[in-house]
Amino acid sequence: MNENRRMIANVGVLALAQALLLTTVVGGMAVSALAGRALVADPALATMPVAALLVGPFLTSWPASMFMQRFGRRAGFILGGLLAVIGGALAAAGIAERDFWLFTVGHLFIGAFQGFGNYYRFAAMEAADDRFRHRAMSWVIAAGVVAAFAGPALAHATRPLGPVEFLGTYAAMAVLGIVSAGIVSRLSLKRPHVTHADAASARPLGRILSSYPVIAAVATGSIGYAVMILAMTATPLAMSDCGLGMEQS
Repeated sequence: MNENRRMIANVGVLALAQALLLTTVVGGMAVSALAGRALVADPALATMPVAALLVGPFLTSWPASMFMQRFGRRAGFILGGLLAVIGGALAAAGIAERDFWLFTVGHLFIGAFQGFGNYYRFAAMEAADDRFRHRAMSWVIAAGVVAAFAGPALAHATRPLGPVEFLGTYAAMAVLGIVSAGIVSRLSLKRPHVTHADAASARPLGRILSSYPVIAAVATGSIGYAVMILAMTATPLAMSDCGLGMEQS
């Protein structure tokens, strides 16, 4: 019974962490272009911060996996939350100092938070038994739906806070990073490890990347992200150009 409680508690913590992660990321996507355009003379660079937000997980996903293999999931997830704190603080400082590139670097760290947080669903599967495994993964992924509402709501509620527009939004993201690190510190997970048998039977990385299922997954994921980012960044900018405020865009 105690083992079942621990399993459900771990999955619940990971689901909550997923909601916090994607709330932070979606909030950044919602306001980064608008905030960036106010900081840079060339409007063509306004979407650079959201590009950094996507480059962050690209750069950290592999190192995050290696880090967690050595130090454990819990340590990796705590580090991810701390990266969000750094990213939110740097972005807020960039807004306060009107430093566009510091603002952009802050988004790189927020993206790195996602690079670590992308492993929440895998940790949920590792924490669950065979009967609960697929449901555990579903819980964590479904928790991300909260971000579709919480991210924009966070941006709207915190936009006017502070002496400069959007400074409060990024300060709030730093706070979410602190909360996330605190929550995942309660996890009780076994450290992932690779046995000699696993290593011997593993396929070469090149063969995996060249297989049709992986190519199809990468292609469809890229298209989906491209459409999502286009809608979430270009639309607020276009609506702002039409004279509509943050409430409408």
